[in-house]
Amino acid sequence: MEAVLMGVMAGLLSSVMGVGGGVIIVPALVFLFGFSMSTAAGTSLAVIIPTAVMGVFRHHMAGNVQWRAAILLALGGIAGAYVGPWLLTVLPETWLKRAFAILLVYTAYRMVR
Repeated sequence: MEAVLMGVMAGLLSSVMGVGGGVIIVPALVFLFGFSMSTAAGTSLAVIIPTAVMGVFRHHMAGNVQWRAAILLALGGIAGAYVGPWLLTVLPETWLKRAFAILLVYTAYRMVR
């Protein structure tokens, strides 16, 4: 039941604010369910697929998608997604958790500022 509630929150936040897997699901899987960072990241990516498809559909219907920018960002994202799983296998878990925490704090700071 907790996983379904977490999915609802991730779906809501991803479609409203453009965040989800990385910000909601990964920390929840690590801290609430005891997943490793690499397993949480992989699981989160699997969750993002249906969430993103639904969100894109709804935002497209409202005229809120810049398709040229989305395609260019997707190309870069594909390249990064190819390298990312390899990094998860070579970097220590502690480094991954700290780097992720720093990224979240920095992002929060920039958004508030």
